[in-house]
Amino acid sequence: MVEETSLLENFKSAFYSDDFQKELELHKLVQTDNIQEVKNSKEYLKFLENIHDYEECKSLLSSSNFNLVTESEDIKIESMGSGNEFYTRSTVLVPSGLFETLVVLYETDLLSTWVSSIKSTQVLLQPTLFRKVLRQHFSFPWPISDRECILEFFGVPDYHRGSVMILMKSCQGAYMEDSFSQRLTPLRVPVGCIYVEFLGLQSTRVVICVHANPDIVSVT
Repeated sequence: MVEETSLLENFKSAFYSDDFQKELELHKLVQTDNIQEVKNSKEYLKFLENIHDYEECKSLLSSSNFNLVTESEDIKIESMGSGNEFYTRSTVLVPSGLFETLVVLYETDLLSTWVSSIKSTQVLLQPTLFRKVLRQHFSFPWPISDRECILEFFGVPDYHRGSVMILMKSCQGAYMEDSFSQRLTPLRVPVGCIYVEFLGLQSTRVVICVHANPDIVSVT
């Protein structure tokens, strides 16, 4: 029992300090010893969800099944699938360093400077440094009405590659349902990510990959 409690405390410590590599190491111990106390904890269940989303996003980022929609000097937009299984992948070369790019992505007040459709952003929760829950108000051209999205974000750094994958998806649960303003049509994102990779001192690659929501085509 002492060993189980110690492992649970260590896992919670790694979770709230955003030490994803440590979580992976402890995950192996949990699986080997089948420690139920850890398996039933909300932190471990969220970790398993993060792993699933991380692997799915890695697959999407490297997939060769996307079709080119448009491409210019620094921007490439691709899509794959249709209906409820429609995905988009946008690649942008940013003429600034990795740190400067991440600052823009991290600071919620700056989000509208690189995503023109974001009208406003509100932080609902921030349980750890790399985890945030945001309410975002999207404004689209007529005839599409404005949308509201409540997303959770989690950043996973890869120090060997000089990159960060920021997982994003719609929040689940009664609390999040109550967080909608009721004035706007909800926009849901099953899974997506923002991948930021260091290319040079003044060059960063940003890839935004999203399992798109069919509600976007609705005019209501």
